[in-house]
Amino acid sequence: EFRNEQEATIYAYQLAVEEYQSYEGNHGILDWDECREDLQESGMLDDLTENEIEDRVTDHYLENIESCVTYYAVLVK
Repeated sequence: EFRNEQEATIYAYQLAVEEYQSYEGNHGILDWDECREDLQESGMLDDLTENEIEDRVTDHYLENIESCVTYYAVLVK
């Protein structure tokens, strides 16, 4: 139970991310390191600082997660 729908939706997202992470390395599901390798191989990390690289990889990783997971909260009275 949650105080509002926003809290429930955040929790649903966290559960979806955990489920995604449980499959990383299988069936083409990329983990953070594989996202870094993917970007490195494509040349998208060239000439970036380490902080910029980390940000770009994190963005790529989150995009992969969000393209695979579905989550929602349902209001029950």
